[in-house]
Amino acid sequence: MAFLDKKIAKWQKELDMVGKKLSNERFVANAKPEIVQKEKDKQTDYQAKFDATVARIEEMRKLVG
Repeated sequence: MAFLDKKIAKWQKELDMVGKKLSNERFVANAKPEIVQKEKDKQTDYQAKFDATVARIEEMRKLVG
């Protein structure tokens, strides 16, 4: 499970970085709309990967007992 724990940490870090960009009003106001959309798409992708990894860990814990 250490591998999956590392994956969770990676996705959380990516989510934090994208979240910081998107919460920066200056970035959102000054960046081209396609750049902002690209960051939003990244955020959605990272969130999905994070959620899937968390679900896998929960499944493994149920199997292990």
